[in-house]
Amino acid sequence: LRSSSGSGGGPEKTIILSGKTIDKEKFKLVIIYLKGDDDLYFTIDKRAKEKNLDFYAINEKKRVDWRAIGEINKLLKKHQIDILHCHDYKSDVLGLFLSKLHKMKLVTTTHGWIGNDIKERFYNWLDKKSLKCFDKVITVSAVGNRYLRKSGIPSDKLVTIHNAIDLEDFKKTDEIQDVRKKLDLDDKAPVIGYIGRLSREKDLNALLFVIKKVISKIKEAVFLIVGGGPERDNLTTLSKELQINSNTFFLGHRDDIKKIYKSLDVFVSTSLTEGLPNTMLEAQAMEVPVIATDVGGVGEIIDNGVNGLLYRPRDIDGIADGIYTLLTDSNISAKFAREGRRIICEKFSFDERMKKIEKVYLEVMG
Repeated sequence: LRSSSGSGGGPEKTIILSGKTIDKEKFKLVIIYLKGDDDLYFTIDKRAKEKNLDFYAINEKKRVDWRAIGEINKLLKKHQIDILHCHDYKSDVLGLFLSKLHKMKLVTTTHGWIGNDIKERFYNWLDKKSLKCFDKVITVSAVGNRYLRKSGIPSDKLVTIHNAIDLEDFKKTDEIQDVRKKLDLDDKAPVIGYIGRLSREKDLNALLFVIKKVISKIKEAVFLIVGGGPERDNLTTLSKELQINSNTFFLGHRDDIKKIYKSLDVFVSTSLTEGLPNTMLEAQAMEVPVIATDVGGVGEIIDNGVNGLLYRPRDIDGIADGIYTLLTDSNISAKFAREGRRIICEKFSFDERMKKIEKVYLEVMG
């Protein structure tokens, strides 16, 4: 169960891939999404149907829609659900309420917490209160595990299972870099990319100042910013003010994400907070060198100087220098690409992750 909008993000990749990968002889998996009644950009249902998953999208007309809650309860009873696996603060609170109407075990995956304003901080507080009543709480990073222990969640309820990806789906190929051709980019122009949500916690304002510094040294450098979100208009305005708009492309949501990775020389993230970002796993699996801020579980993916470079949030000079290094030192760049793929293959296989999830399901069922 999850509440989301538009094309979603990393958790959607995890949930849909879980439906594809789970042992169907032992488990029946049903996916239920809450979405806004006026969400014209909701595409998660389409992606789920393409995988032939048992998927339901339930429209909400308001923040607490009792009709929608009733629909979920009917589905829980219809499918005789034994375990409800939640994926965000709203589904956590809702799941706790629904467990009073339909007897079932409660599991959640916490993907990280955003506290941009008072409302979000209140939701975080409410979420942590509800988690104490869950049978199992999965964190996607050791950092998240420690945070919840300090927040009063009993350690015997907590288990860390890193995000992971389909290694066969994300691997380097000899496919033509048609993204460069579509954007009419010079084949030799260095291309740096960010892929993710355009929201305040990603601190893409800092990235734009990084771009300003990089193109002062490498004027032909091109930056691709891929994804949608509430900060897009502010970012495009700032891009023009900094006079970097001719080097910066805002591509919005893309369905050809692997082609984007294929076109990149460097992947960059300037986030203020993260769980364990799927895009960073994907970039490394595609052998793209990574530069990122050392927040959340990022340090559990990137070993600084081995398979990428880590910096403090808002270290604009450092991040810009790191990008310059990777664009001008082919040995370091090749090392990060090689080691990145190796580490992802060793530690972040989705098949192995799914086995750990299945073990949690069996444990809570006794």
